[in-house]
Amino acid sequence: MFRLNLETENRKPKTSLMPTSISTPLIDIPEAVAVAIAAATLSQPAVVTREYLTEIELGDLGATGNLDVRVYPGPLVGTLCDRTRNSEDVTVKIAIRKKLTSLDNAAIDPLLAYVQELADFLRGFGDLNTTPKAVWNTVEFPLPYFPEHLRAFRQFTSVLHITYRTFRPWA
Repeated sequence: MFRLNLETENRKPKTSLMPTSISTPLIDIPEAVAVAIAAATLSQPAVVTREYLTEIELGDLGATGNLDVRVYPGPLVGTLCDRTRNSEDVTVKIAIRKKLTSLDNAAIDPLLAYVQELADFLRGFGDLNTTPKAVWNTVEFPLPYFPEHLRAFRQFTSVLHITYRTFRPWA
C-alpha cells in the first residue's frame, strides 16, 4: 500500500535508471518503466526515479516546478500456463507528485491529464526491453489524487498501477 511518511528528514532520492547486475522481473520491469518515462516527451517535464521505499518525503519536492515521478515494484502474481511455462503479472506502482501554488481547477486539471497521458504512453509503448519480454496488461488508478495532500500540503499526489505480463519456463 502506498503510504505517506510525515517524518522530516533530509533524504535524497536514489536514482538508478541503468541496468543492474541482477535480473528478475521485479527489478527489470520497474527499471524499464522508469527509463521509458524518463526518455519520453510528455506534456510536462518530470524527474523520474526508481525506488523501493514508498514513503513520500514532502520536503523533497522543492520549487523546481517539475513533476516528481517515482517508480516502485509492486506485487507479482504467477500462474501456470502449461507444462513448460508460467506467466507472471508484475505490477509497477508509479507515484506522481507536484507542489502547487494554487488549488484551483486550472492548476490541477493538467496534472490529472498528465496521469492519463502517462498511462496512455505506457499502454502504447509496446513491449518493454526486458528478458523475458514484458507486455502491457492492465492499468489501474486506485486513487487519481489524494484530497488530503491538496488540503494539508498544497501538493498534488496521484498513484498509477501498471501491470505487465511475462512468460517464463517453468522450473
